[in-house]
Amino acid sequence: MRLVEAVLAHIRDPESLSGVWERQWGEHVIRLCFAQARRRFTPRDMGIFERLTVAQESVDQVAAAMNVSVKTVYNVKHRVLAYMRDICRDLEGEA
Repeated sequence: MRLVEAVLAHIRDPESLSGVWERQWGEHVIRLCFAQARRRFTPRDMGIFERLTVAQESVDQVAAAMNVSVKTVYNVKHRVLAYMRDICRDLEGEA
């Protein structure tokens, strides 16, 4: 019953409902960005990027775990992040 009451409270409060929608849209955009990036970049590069961003490992930890240089980790992060930002801009333009 608490779930129903919480949903009804959101419906009664348009600002709250709007906040939920915004959060869900943002999560959707992130999922789409990751999906498109996975098609463009190698599994190694996506592994590096996901360790940095999702798992929040340090650059040194990622470099050691992936057996690459710290410079490679920074380069991959830069390339993937730039690509994902472009995708986000395109998606936000469609909203």
